[in-house]
Amino acid sequence: MSACHDKLVTLAPATASTRRVRVLVGQAVVKFALFATYAGMVSVLLPAKVALLDPHDKVAALAAITSIALGITAFAQPIVGALSDRTKSRFGRRIPWIASAALLGGLAIGVVGSAQSLLLVGVVWIVGQPSFKALEVSTDAYLVDEFPPSRRGSAAGIVGLALVAGTATGAVLSASLETRSADATWILAGAVVLAAASFAVLVRDPRSERLDGQSRPFVDSVRAVTKTMASHPDYIKVLLWQIGFSLAYGVVFAYLLYVVTDLIGIPKVTAAHLIGLATVLGGLAAAASVALGGWLSDRLGRRRPFMLLGNGLVVVGDGILFAAPTASSVLVTAVLFGIGLGLSISCGRALASQVLPDQTTGAAAGLGLLNTATSLGQAAAPLLGALVIGWGGYPATFVASIVFAIACSVAIALVKTVR
Repeated sequence: MSACHDKLVTLAPATASTRRVRVLVGQAVVKFALFATYAGMVSVLLPAKVALLDPHDKVAALAAITSIALGITAFAQPIVGALSDRTKSRFGRRIPWIASAALLGGLAIGVVGSAQSLLLVGVVWIVGQPSFKALEVSTDAYLVDEFPPSRRGSAAGIVGLALVAGTATGAVLSASLETRSADATWILAGAVVLAAASFAVLVRDPRSERLDGQSRPFVDSVRAVTKTMASHPDYIKVLLWQIGFSLAYGVVFAYLLYVVTDLIGIPKVTAAHLIGLATVLGGLAAAASVALGGWLSDRLGRRRPFMLLGNGLVVVGDGILFAAPTASSVLVTAVLFGIGLGLSISCGRALASQVLPDQTTGAAAGLGLLNTATSLGQAAAPLLGALVIGWGGYPATFVASIVFAIACSVAIALVKTVR
């Protein structure tokens, strides 16, 4: 009996370690496919399809489609997260939502490329984007489900590296297949479905049973989560940081092309190449910092210093562009913003996972609300950017970005439960 017990003790850590590796690989594959699709659709394929179907009112049409989809997405993520937290099935809590969201989103996104009416494009995009975001929040929950706090920085860093690589791949693929949009959208949609299927096969969640307290009506569960959240001030601070960082980053990058052409005075053809180079450099910087920052934050047991450093680099980048708006400044700022973004993805996600109101039965709901905060910041950034440009010109966007970066730094500095 003793020998058998010793064998079990020896095998248990190895089994847990193997499962974590599988989860991490599965998360990375899903994140790569999702962000390749996001980048390809948002940057090239969706705008091109809208312009083809409605060349005269393409700006208004695209704004309407993306805004409605973003609004639905913002509300859908925490709801799907809460539902996946309390799901009982033979396939576990998360897998049914991952599979159904991937299939529904894949069918919707695939149709975009061959759609012959603007109405159909709008309908399928409004279905597809929230579905893929539901898939994302369900897979993100495994960071809390499977990894101890001391390893979440490294795990988030590896998944973040896949995110950065997926974004670059999607942008390149969609640009090369712009004239074959029907093929491109189905390739991207198929990649997401295959990634979700791979995740389900790799992870193989055990049958989930209803946890204590989960038999109450869903509305009561939502109220309980809201009440619990109010008693966790550090979680509120992280929500504010998420919104603030999204604003600080987005208020500049939403109008970077116009900064290059109108403020710096670079011709449009040259400006496009400069923006492309800045995107590549920023992506490489983000890839390096997302992996290294996550690993270091685990080793040192600290998250906040890395997040504050990322915010500080955004402030420095804004200051450089404000003081000397040149092509070289754009490249330097892109690198600094990229490092800041990478640190926010790995260290910020790890810190957020440690201040969730309910890490046992409410991880996906808590992370879904954090994703909503990101979406709200991303949606508000162009609007606020337009307002400050009308008030003080393009340099005002740099000042606004500095203000948001400092504000969200204060929010993180006030977090007490995580160093």
